[in-house]
Amino acid sequence: MDFPVDRRLGLTVGVGLLLLLVAVDGWIVRTIRQRPLDLGTFLLALLLVGSFFLGGLLLYWLDGLLRAGYNLDRNRLVIRWGATRQVIPMANVVRVIPGSQVRERVRFRGIRWPGYQVGYGEAETLGPVLFYVTAPLERQVWIGTEALTYAISPADLEGFSEALRVRLEMGPTQMVDQVSEQPAIFSWAFWSDRLGIGLLMVGGLLLLLLVGFLCWRYPGLPDRVPLRVNAAGEAGGWVRRIRVFYLPLIGLLTLFAG
Repeated sequence: MDFPVDRRLGLTVGVGLLLLLVAVDGWIVRTIRQRPLDLGTFLLALLLVGSFFLGGLLLYWLDGLLRAGYNLDRNRLVIRWGATRQVIPMANVVRVIPGSQVRERVRFRGIRWPGYQVGYGEAETLGPVLFYVTAPLERQVWIGTEALTYAISPADLEGFSEALRVRLEMGPTQMVDQVSEQPAIFSWAFWSDRLGIGLLMVGGLLLLLLVGFLCWRYPGLPDRVPLRVNAAGEAGGWVRRIRVFYLPLIGLLTLFAG
């Protein structure tokens, strides 16, 4: 049986945040176009790039909400959230706690806004809790195994609770594994390579510092600047000053290639 979530509030707030971000981006773009190239322009461009990254995350989170739901049968409960699937064998369920009866204090780490809460928490007595909910605590149900507790919020909470009770009483017809399926990008070996991530971050930071320095000095540069100096100390290769940004561009391409 499929049990959808009530995504109306979460979508309304999420789309509102996205539209607000688009409006801010529009203001930044207009401001950049009206400014000379200097350090302030660089900082605005940096803010714009950061907002693009945040916008991509918002779209990813909203996609998860649009494709969220729960599927229940005698053998397993499946939590679907975008490209993520959590499979909970019915044979592994050891407790079912209505959210209205939860008195746990939880240290939550994840994404949360009204109508949307996805992430990881640590409860005082229940231990680790995974949240895939769109409703407040009183409209949730917590389903626990020996290793992990899952907080969910089907729109038809009463119907889901009754269906779950019946299937637990009937018992499973076959054993399934308790698994978590994530998008392939999250399983790349790169994410466990701390040295590689560290070098990439250092390279990116140095590149940003170089671009910021060039933007800071750019207003004071002459219209044409030399790109090289010979052994006698004579300047050569005179080009328009905008071409000083070729150096960080080459660095960016090298960083991506690496």
